[in-house]
Amino acid sequence: MLDIRIKCEKSLLENLDLEENGYVQINGKNNYLLEKLQDLKAVRLSSGGTSLNTFIFLSKKGNIPLYFIGSVGNDKYLKILENELDILNIKYSFEIFDNNRTAKCFVLLNGRQRSLVTDLGASTCLSLKYVDTCLCNLPKNVFFYMSGFMIAAHLELSFHILDILKKNQLILNLSSYTLFSGSEYFFIKKYFDISNVVVGNFEEFYSFYKRVFGKEPINIRQILVELGYKNQTLICTDGGKDIYYTKNGKVYSSKIDKYLGDNVDTCGAGDAFAAGILYGFYNKYSIEEIIEIGKDWSEEYILENTKMIQELIF
Repeated sequence: MLDIRIKCEKSLLENLDLEENGYVQINGKNNYLLEKLQDLKAVRLSSGGTSLNTFIFLSKKGNIPLYFIGSVGNDKYLKILENELDILNIKYSFEIFDNNRTAKCFVLLNGRQRSLVTDLGASTCLSLKYVDTCLCNLPKNVFFYMSGFMIAAHLELSFHILDILKKNQLILNLSSYTLFSGSEYFFIKKYFDISNVVVGNFEEFYSFYKRVFGKEPINIRQILVELGYKNQTLICTDGGKDIYYTKNGKVYSSKIDKYLGDNVDTCGAGDAFAAGILYGFYNKYSIEEIIEIGKDWSEEYILENTKMIQELIF
């Protein structure tokens, strides 16, 4: 997926019937949005999507071999993705579809407000045969990283590779509480049960717990104790509040020492945090050290992203 940042006035959002800080997905009923947004001048193009964002940040911070599998359209945006990943030394395999579009997320910036419009395009077309071929060429004993978004967009594929992932280290990012109300929940639950590590925010763990048990939890400690099992690590963030995590079936917390202020852009901070978690587990650090790495990387991303956005829109 490619992120396309566009500076706009509030009047444009109103004309397109978009909300500030809202999210819309392109479908058959609103294709006019794609036509209008593609004609607007972009202030920045960059690789995007939660999984790829995590890999990109990880490639900049840690010397770890990375391999990304996805599907794209045969268009100008494909070349932008390939060039960026080549520069970052991320190995990739893209299944290319001539009759479809590379996925895009239009990020409309109005001051500190933003509205997201996503065109999934070819990103949902990844075939079983192509993935099987890619997995056969991977080295043994690799870490797999899956997001809830990826699972929800590829239900058949997710079920198909489940047995393969059971035999390897798996880190799952819950991604969004909106994924637990429909049929995709059952697939995400299967991944949750076989994951060595699960990362998410409080809203995601809270919603997931309610779907699993059908009741309201008392607090985050109850959520993590009842959802996890002894050898599984669950990590729950909550904005600027303490981070909770499990170790050998017990729940611990880590304080957030620095307050970054209210006027910061936190979009993508969770992806940077997940990158730190991946880096720590890959290098076999203690869970306490891993949490600190995740916090540091997330903070660094927030500060850099806030500065970049301010330079673009002010």
